[in-house]
Amino acid sequence: MSWSPGVVSTDALTSKPPFSNPSGSSSSYGGNPLGSAAGLAALEIIVSEKLAENAAAVGAVMLSRLREMQERHRFIGDVRGRGLLLGVELVKDRATKEPLGKDLTRALFDECLRRGLVSMCYSPAIRINPPLTIDEATALDGLDRLDGAMTAVFGPS
Repeated sequence: MSWSPGVVSTDALTSKPPFSNPSGSSSSYGGNPLGSAAGLAALEIIVSEKLAENAAAVGAVMLSRLREMQERHRFIGDVRGRGLLLGVELVKDRATKEPLGKDLTRALFDECLRRGLVSMCYSPAIRINPPLTIDEATALDGLDRLDGAMTAVFGPS
């Protein structure tokens, strides 16, 4: 499959402000040939390497493992997500949903680092968003490290 980037408009639109003013339509988010080529290359890789399919499959496995962890750890209040964008809420009490304190989440962050896992668990809302290229074994290894860090910091549930 071949794609050609482009922008389509009419004279009626481009002849009026702000587009008709010099630099009136420019921004750091504006399109340009290099940015369009880079975007196209990224899309072609996402399609050809089936990265969306990988995200759905690996994300489903990760979500399942996180839900298993939620059953064992009383401080995991909620687990949610889709694909490789996952979230875990850490709470003092599931009934009140009061967030876990910063001192405890910082201890979890430090323990994850000791175990070789760089994570976003320094707040009660953990974001898990690995690269689209992650494989299942690597993803589960990361969750095993997170699980171990949770047990080390909070004790067995």
